[in-house]
Amino acid sequence: MKKIFTLIAVAAMALSASAQEITFTEGDVVAAASSAPLNNKTFSNGNFSIVITDLEGKFAIDGSNAFFGTAESYKLYSYRLKTGATSKPAGDAKARYITIKAPSAGTVKICARSGSSSADRNIEINGTKKLLDDDAAAKVDMPDKASETNPTGTTSVYQIHEFAVNAGDNTLTFPDGSVNFYSFEFVAGEGGGEEGGGEGGDTPTPVDGTVLIDYPTLTAGTAASGSTTITTVKIHNNKDAIACYKLANGYTTEGAYNNNSINLTLEGGFKAGDVITIAGAVNVDTSKSENAGKRATAVLFSLDATNNITVLNTFSDFINGRVTSDEPQEESFTLTEDVPALYLGRDGNTGANVTLIKVTRPVPTAISSVTTTATAAAVKKYVENGKVVIVKDGKKFNIAGAQLK
Repeated sequence: MKKIFTLIAVAAMALSASAQEITFTEGDVVAAASSAPLNNKTFSNGNFSIVITDLEGKFAIDGSNAFFGTAESYKLYSYRLKTGATSKPAGDAKARYITIKAPSAGTVKICARSGSSSADRNIEINGTKKLLDDDAAAKVDMPDKASETNPTGTTSVYQIHEFAVNAGDNTLTFPDGSVNFYSFEFVAGEGGGEEGGGEGGDTPTPVDGTVLIDYPTLTAGTAASGSTTITTVKIHNNKDAIACYKLANGYTTEGAYNNNSINLTLEGGFKAGDVITIAGAVNVDTSKSENAGKRATAVLFSLDATNNITVLNTFSDFINGRVTSDEPQEESFTLTEDVPALYLGRDGNTGANVTLIKVTRPVPTAISSVTTTATAAAVKKYVENGKVVIVKDGKKFNIAGAQLK
């Protein structure tokens, strides 16, 4: 048992150099009361802080053990901030919310659970909503709640949710009911913050010839939306768990986009010629009659201003990690037009676990095989509205070779 708890301690110290974490201690314990003891209370770590607005006195801090992370790397927290009720906006007589004060643009990682044993909750920052799905927690073989009095059993390890934040004030709300917060960690975006740069930031800056999005190595540029969660999937005959985004439900309801997707974002949007590569697995026992014909993969699509869907590509069916020892297979698609954002939705009748997402922007290639003066004079390359345009024989093409109007 001592070996298990040594590993936990190592995971607890594995914060990046640029991270600032806010947690709660025994000295912070306070009961909810009509006098609103936590209203305007500030918790800080360096120049990163959170401020509580609780005019009705619903918030409280108490002791409660919970693990957060993944099955391979997790940390134990022993105290939590309880909201006690649904958030209310500023100006309401019962206003309840949390202001996250970030020293620069970056990422906030939040350890939180539903305040109800029978209902899921959502938390939201700057218009991005994440589902607190306690049922998606990983199960780890160790004493329940870190108690060495119970030498057997499993303990749940809950997900950490990440949000892109701006420098200054960011409002955290909980629109569906009470939430229990255990930790807030800030990681500065590249070039931002007094603590130096880091891996934070949810919108990578494109550079030709580089991998722009590289999940699961980095989460930047990717975000779970709707019922989609960050979790793990077991492959290799249900033994090895690896990180993934789980597309739990379809991305449409009665033909309309329903917000269930993995959202991909880049500064300046995606360009024709960008290569999107994904891989994934499904984990279903197809030997059971009720699972016959189960399959899953991902659909790549874009949305217009009114959320109309344009399907760009449907990838091949994912491997079934329950019945094969194969690795998830990579499959790529090259964009033929510019799009401001991309989305991955579920295609199939079971949960699709996306284990890899890469977006690469190739270096534009020069026009080759120009052999005569006449041909050379007929081919030109220039930038128009930020896009590479090739003119050949009086016709315009983009870098992917598609003819432009």
